[in-house]
Amino acid sequence: MTEKIKSFFTFFLVKVLPVIIFILLSFGLFFFITKEGQRTTEIFVKIHIAGAVVSPGQYELKNGSIVDDAIQKAGGFASNYDAVYVEEKINLAKKLKDEDKIFIPFKQEDTSAAEGVSITGKISINKADAKQLDLLPGIGEVTAKKIISGRPYAKVTDLVDKKIISQSVYDKIKSQIDL
Repeated sequence: MTEKIKSFFTFFLVKVLPVIIFILLSFGLFFFITKEGQRTTEIFVKIHIAGAVVSPGQYELKNGSIVDDAIQKAGGFASNYDAVYVEEKINLAKKLKDEDKIFIPFKQEDTSAAEGVSITGKISINKADAKQLDLLPGIGEVTAKKIISGRPYAKVTDLVDKKIISQSVYDKIKSQIDL
């Protein structure tokens, strides 16, 4: 009887167990690869580039990309971009973060208005003009004028505290604004 048990355990350890281990490892590797495939949002950043580029819009770039990569992805600078402003105020080597906004002013635009948008993509609620504020989700022309008339702001939450915008609109734009 013990010989049969010994034979069974030998068969199990030599033939069955390696197959089970192989199947489990294969399933685990498949699960790992699938799980990694689902995490694509962690290896890409989504940015918005506007102004004097060939194709303004929203783009997904690899994590670690820089401002110059975003400009190239948008087709490069438009022929009438303000080269002096770009050279003086935009760091083309700055690493991008998810939800960054980049604004490249046109040559004929008043570049003082472009100061309302920082290269980090945040719009200054104390400096931006109505046109720039209108780019924010949930902010229209009327609300942009209310934001401007409510200046100055000591903190971005003053927009809600002063009842300029609702909490839900603030929640949508809080990552896109600064003082």
